[in-house]
Amino acid sequence: MVSAHKVLTCIVLSTVLVGCGTPESNARFGRVPSQDAVEIGRLIRAQTSERILSYSWNSVGAVEVRTTETTHVYMAKRVRGKWQVALVPIDAPIQP
Repeated sequence: MVSAHKVLTCIVLSTVLVGCGTPESNARFGRVPSQDAVEIGRLIRAQTSERILSYSWNSVGAVEVRTTETTHVYMAKRVRGKWQVALVPIDAPIQP
């Protein structure tokens, strides 16, 4: 059995490691290739000054981008080789 001390140490260490770097370099933890995150990030930063916090694949095959704004997320989906980004309110069903 694993002790509570070891579990807590692992959680703290993983938080510190994930906290290092940029959201784009940490995107791989959300199963998003870093290059895709860089491309999506450019598109989102052209639309808003909100700080990007994380990237992750969602259940409908799009990349969900969380920012400092808590009322919505950005959804990015590749269509014919180009990323399309949509603003989705958090309380709405997720369909890019």
